[in-house]
This record gives sequence, structure tokens and C-alpha cells, in this order.
Amino acid sequence: MIESNPNTILLCLMSNTFDISSLSRMRLNSSLDMGGFDCACPDLNDFIRNDALKYSNELMSATFVYFFEKIPVAFISYSNDKITANAEKWNSVSRHIPNKKRIKAGYPAVKIGRLGIAKDFHGQKIGSQILDFSKGWFLDENKTGCRFITLDAYNRKGTLAFYEKNGFKYLETPTPTKFTVLMYFDLAQLLA
Repeated sequence: MIESNPNTILLCLMSNTFDISSLSRMRLNSSLDMGGFDCACPDLNDFIRNDALKYSNELMSATFVYFFEKIPVAFISYSNDKITANAEKWNSVSRHIPNKKRIKAGYPAVKIGRLGIAKDFHGQKIGSQILDFSKGWFLDENKTGCRFITLDAYNRKGTLAFYEKNGFKYLETPTPTKFTVLMYFDLAQLLA
């Protein structure tokens, strides 16, 4: 069991916004016990507890965990991706690329495979701050040679609104039959 100062945690939870600069960030490895992590989403809990390390070991994704005083507060998982010409909203994406640079094979992207915030830390704007950090991190020195960040958002009103609020746009139209909805963020807009 991870020990922490309950008074410090209580003070942080009472504030409206939790500053992620007070969190430590570590790549998931076998020494980290995520068994007690609970973000109130069974699919995300199952991923971080049972699958994230396997994906990492198979070179399929990289998962980073954010800690507050040794308590896991959030995690985010990245993998490589691309936006292809068969995407429903291809024209809305490619119109921002100069004609000479447009390619039908697709545009390089980084995918946010999963983002989970521990339920005790919901409403603290940690998810938005992690997304902002991710945008800056991939833009800084263009680490992976990508232009876009993509994700498959759960097709729930609150989830979609969260990603819209954080600047993500739809690559496909949400319909009631879709479990997830493909969305993207154009990193080039941060350079303008």
C-alpha cells in the first residue's frame, strides 16, 4: 500500500484545479503497482492493470503514469498513428496542408490510446493539463515527426465535450451505433 500525507491530499482535492507541475511522471514499468488504480471506467482500469505493460513490452505503446506523493493520479498511453485519406473528414484536415505537401498515404500522428484520471481526482482539470503537456511535448523538437494527435474518444456526451473543449475535432461523425469516435488535434495551430 502506498502511504501519503492525507492532509496534503485533502487540501489538493478541495481546490478547483490541481497543478500537474506538482506531480511526478514516470514511464510504466513492472515495478509500479497499478492494481489499486480506479478511474471509474472498467475498460480503462482493465487496460492499466492488465494490458498496458504488455503493450509496452511488445513495443505497441508507451504509457506514462502521473503520481502525487507516490499515489497514481493519472495515466496516458501513446502509440504511433496516421490520418489516412479514407477518413470521413479528410478534406477538413488536408485543407490546412499546402498543396505541394499533401499526400494521399496519410499524415503522421501520435495516438492517445488511453487517458485515465483516478476517480478521487476527477474535476481537478488534470486531464486537460495532461493533454496540454502532451501537445507541447510532441511539438517540442518534433520528437516523433508528427503533425497530429489522434484519439478514439468514448462516444459519450461528456467525453466528447471534454475533448472538444481541449481543441480536438472530429474525423468522423458521432452516431449512436459507434462505441468510439475518431478525433484529432492539429499541432501546427500551436505554431501560429
